[in-house]
Amino acid sequence: MITVMKTDYYPLPEIYPWISTLFVSEKFRGKRISQKLIEAAEEYARASGFEKTYIPTEFVGLYEKYGYSYVRDIENYGGGVDRLYAKEI
Repeated sequence: MITVMKTDYYPLPEIYPWISTLFVSEKFRGKRISQKLIEAAEEYARASGFEKTYIPTEFVGLYEKYGYSYVRDIENYGGGVDRLYAKEI
């Protein structure tokens, strides 16, 4: 599962589209499904006229493998801090 959204769990209306809620069931992990989902989301965003996508996460190391670069830490509506990644598509 993956989503492409205009808004996410962050008070940052100027930043979009978000690629978010990436999830692969444990029994299917290790088969590059995450990569395929991210590529499909990027293609959707590109076809919708966007030149950049953003990913919020608490993880380090996953999205860098797919060309995303760390931008900065961001605070979510719950007060927690996550990492913001971006990629030119």
